[in-house]
Amino acid sequence: MFDLLIIDDTPAVRRQLIEVFGSRLSGYRVHEAADKAEGLRMLQAVSPNLVLLDLVMPSAAGARDADWTAGRDLLSAIRSGWPSTRVIVLTSEDTRVRQFLVEEGADDFFTKSDLRGPGLLKLIGSVEEAIGHFPCRAEPSALAWESLQAVRRADPVVLITGERGVGKRTTGRWLVGQWAPRDALVGEVDCARLLGLPPDAAREQLEASRTAWRVVTALEQAPLLPVATQQMLAGVFAAGSTGAPTVGVSREARDELTTHPGLQPALREVLLSARVIELSPLRTRGADLVELAETCCRRHARLAARAARSLDATAAEALLAYHEDVPWRRNLAELDELIAAAVGRTDGDEVTAADLGLEAGRPPAATEHTLVSIDIAGSTELKRGEPSDRVEASFKAFHRWVEEEALRYEGEVYTTSGDGVLLRFTTADAGVQCAIALVEGSAAFNEVGNQLSDDVAIRLGVHSGEVPAAPRSERGRVASPTLDVAAELQQSARPGEILVSAATYALLSHTGALRPLRVPIAGLQVYSI
Repeated sequence: MFDLLIIDDTPAVRRQLIEVFGSRLSGYRVHEAADKAEGLRMLQAVSPNLVLLDLVMPSAAGARDADWTAGRDLLSAIRSGWPSTRVIVLTSEDTRVRQFLVEEGADDFFTKSDLRGPGLLKLIGSVEEAIGHFPCRAEPSALAWESLQAVRRADPVVLITGERGVGKRTTGRWLVGQWAPRDALVGEVDCARLLGLPPDAAREQLEASRTAWRVVTALEQAPLLPVATQQMLAGVFAAGSTGAPTVGVSREARDELTTHPGLQPALREVLLSARVIELSPLRTRGADLVELAETCCRRHARLAARAARSLDATAAEALLAYHEDVPWRRNLAELDELIAAAVGRTDGDEVTAADLGLEAGRPPAATEHTLVSIDIAGSTELKRGEPSDRVEASFKAFHRWVEEEALRYEGEVYTTSGDGVLLRFTTADAGVQCAIALVEGSAAFNEVGNQLSDDVAIRLGVHSGEVPAAPRSERGRVASPTLDVAAELQQSARPGEILVSAATYALLSHTGALRPLRVPIAGLQVYSI
């Protein structure tokens, strides 16, 4: 069991979170406090694994001094007195406090207005990620049922592959949970996180996982790990001490993964011996779409305590029409978000087409987005004289890294062309924050992902405007002034520089890091980071 402490002066927020983590989910002991003084007492008494912390609250019961001071003091006290405790901040503020929270040591933050529907599910996921363990409550991906029938407890390793959003990780956690004791917790080893750890820390995490009920995720990153870390990872797969398979999860197919030149022989041998479950993308499962949506609807209705546990005929028809026009780019993740939002909107017993917000099954022809155009400066010279396998591995790792960063800020890869990538975001803040994260993370990428002799240097252009809502398969042929401006800004940027258009600048909630350029680009006022 994990101890979860909620420190918030709003009784309704505490009740909501206690019901979710204390009643609807398993594996948590939930404690609460209403102010700074009570929060400190509970920290002493419980030493929690994770704290959900309100940023603005009074210092003590009855006090009228509610401001950032109490929350900031508590965060500082947790970081100094309970360094292993993870902290997720709940606040009515928004992006203005993100940098403050990061500097003060918070692991994540959520605005209180988002604690419903998809936002509540994201908070649950963030809690699970922060703790590093997952209750065996996950249901398998509905795309996996047929393949799961072939898995046996005697299988030493099971490898689950498929595109993003098809349910690989939840399926892996469910599969291991079938043989774990009741209320056990599944330990997760994330290869993407191992990339950023010092060798000793990676060794400690892998040693601790040998005897856990375990899932190893992001295996497509394994070839980029140091040799010693890969050898320890092979040992985790080979341990077999729980009497059940160790489950690996990879976005790449086994053949592609095991032929990567960076993969060590011991780990390659383990993966070649695995039983493989390949989850097909949702766009190929149109006949199952309504049934999958019904499953999502029941789950979200249960989590949000809503009455709508099924779809009516109009909603089913709208979904099928949408499926024909625009294939699901993020698979089950996109369907799940759509249904969660619809369940939150309706007050009836069924979700309707109006609740889904899909007019005649078709998305808008164009919507306002922020685009981030990214390219590698001097890529032709960078590749010159390098072995082809190292070039291929490095640029594949680059594209994977860019996509992972985009997803961290709730964006997506809109299209790619050669070495370049175009990202799409629903807000200007998210696009600019991701661009900054990419520039700041370039050194780390060059350390662990770049196998070439010289460092990769990127340049970026950011512009906001109408963007066609084209299917992924057609995006390479999309023509749009917004795309053109983002690309021109990127081409004008110096290595390591981000150029931001005035259209994006006007949408930002914080502009302190941007400085205006004296000379317009493409006839536009431009700002540099």
